[in-house]
Amino acid sequence: MISIKLKISPGIKTVIEAVRSEIQSGIDRGFLSVLERAEEEAKTLAPYRTGRLRDSISAYLTGKRQGAVVAKAPYSSFLHEGTGIYGPHKKAIVIVPQEKEALWWKGALHPVKMVVVKGIKPIPFIKRAFQNTLIKTAFEKGFKKGD
Repeated sequence: MISIKLKISPGIKTVIEAVRSEIQSGIDRGFLSVLERAEEEAKTLAPYRTGRLRDSISAYLTGKRQGAVVAKAPYSSFLHEGTGIYGPHKKAIVIVPQEKEALWWKGALHPVKMVVVKGIKPIPFIKRAFQNTLIKTAFEKGFKKGD
């Protein structure tokens, strides 16, 4: 009968902890890489008029392996989710005068008491950015950065 005994030396515990730490760091790098790739994609998909919306898009970690891609322009949620009948409330927008008895603008045929508008259709650029991001590829790229 052959018997082999194995004993883990104190040095191997240090190696195991180092490997565990490197794996955790790799996971964090991979996660951040996914967020950064989604941020880049959101910037390309965002509607562009002045560049303010695209400049307001950023990705950041919110906690351990939690993060977000956000657009901080004050009007970004209106573009992303839509307004009026297309938005979350599904109601037309009614515009009425605040200080005068009627509304009028250059090009209008006559003053009006109110205007009803449908709203704007959503352009879910951040949602689409995550759908378009090759998460596995982005994660692997970030994970391997530490090599």
